Amino acid sequence: MLVGGEIDTQACILLSIINSWRKIDTKLSNFEIWAHEQYPTFKRYKDRWQQAKCESDIRKITERTEKLIDNLSNSITTNKLIVCMGLDFLYDDFDDYINLSNLRKTSKGSNPSENSGIDLWSLMNSTDVTQEQIKTYNNTTDSNNTDHDVIGDLRKNMNLLLSMASKKGIHFVFLFTHHQNYRAAKIRASDCQHKVLFPMSRTESKDIANIDTSDLGNGIFVYSDGYKKFYMRPHIYRGVPCNGWI
Repeated sequence: MLVGGEIDTQACILLSIINSWRKIDTKLSNFEIWAHEQYPTFKRYKDRWQQAKCESDIRKITERTEKLIDNLSNSITTNKLIVCMGLDFLYDDFDDYINLSNLRKTSKGSNPSENSGIDLWSLMNSTDVTQEQIKTYNNTTDSNNTDHDVIGDLRKNMNLLLSMASKKGIHFVFLFTHHQNYRAAKIRASDCQHKVLFPMSRTESKDIANIDTSDLGNGIFVYSDGYKKFYMRPHIYRGVPCNGWI
């Protein structure tokens, strides 16, 4: 998990993560990026992530979590790395998606007969029901039941994946712009053993990793695995200005 830092420094660290992963997955076949489309690092360097499978559509991301959980429950495991940028904003998008879905459902009416022109009671008691009438009613019913149960619950799915996925070879990297975004996502500190923190207030860094990063110099970050900590600077990549270097 990475919290803080400038857009460029986050990009440099992510590029280092990608290069490290390439050592075991040269084609990035098992590397994915789930990102809010407005997340600053993702947005500015979008061309840098083109070689990876990137997804910003909240429905597809939620469906992806469902698929991963299904694979794990069926003991289908593959080493995989998923970078998630702006999980708190993705949660907001999920809430908006559900609210809009429920609004559409309400506006269409909860009674399928209002849309199909077919009265259910009459249909059940009719002696000359046609297959076409049954098909029309079923199709209308299906269209009125497209709520969040169809795609799952993103928060519950993420919590479940965080509790079990790493044991099965599926690893997550979370990027947050600020401490408040980390808090909004409600990730437990124990969910991420490895943490990268840039300068922030003592209270904020203590809350995340029980370390103090308030006196770090510009461009310096702390890496901690929960036992040891190391002070580092991001590797500099061509075309990504970092602390005055290009």
